[in-house]
Amino acid sequence: MTAPVKAIGVDVDDTLGAYWTAFRAWRHRVHNVPLEQMPAPARWSLAESGWGFAHDGEYFDAHCQAVEDGLLRDLPPLPGAREALRDLRERGVQIVIVTHRLCADRLSPGQVLADTAAWLEEHDLAFDQICFLDDKSRLNLDLFFDDAPHNIAALRAAGRRAVCMDAPYNAGLPGPRARSWDECHRLALKALELDA
Repeated sequence: MTAPVKAIGVDVDDTLGAYWTAFRAWRHRVHNVPLEQMPAPARWSLAESGWGFAHDGEYFDAHCQAVEDGLLRDLPPLPGAREALRDLRERGVQIVIVTHRLCADRLSPGQVLADTAAWLEEHDLAFDQICFLDDKSRLNLDLFFDDAPHNIAALRAAGRRAVCMDAPYNAGLPGPRARSWDECHRLALKALELDA
């Protein structure tokens, strides 16, 4: 009898790639906002994190402009992600990229899809599927990695196992947490019983 396939869901922005770093650099370059006026976000809302946005809608407008300018292809990958995903895939784990990047009607779905796939390929990040949806808890996977507080809470409320990628804006969430992809890899091996 063949063992069932293990599958993990992996978010992209600030889980695989450094979204806030890339967005901060874009805003500095395009809008001349001094870097020191954009500290590491302490809250999920940039309007509440001292970045100079009057409200979340203003941030979202800037996000859409940045995406149109190619932001999703410019994220630096987080250290260790490529090696961890490659090892898990070699151990037979199915890697499902789960992202809510198609979050605005005014963004071109074609560009978002193409930029996401091109970024994954360019950085040699192993994956089997890409899934774009807002409610990640609808997927029945063995384990999820995400940074967004609302995603982690929804996944756990639905009975899904979720590792929180550590960030100041999600500090109030309980573990399991990971501060690096080395930690993500160790947690995945243990949770999927592949560490023997």
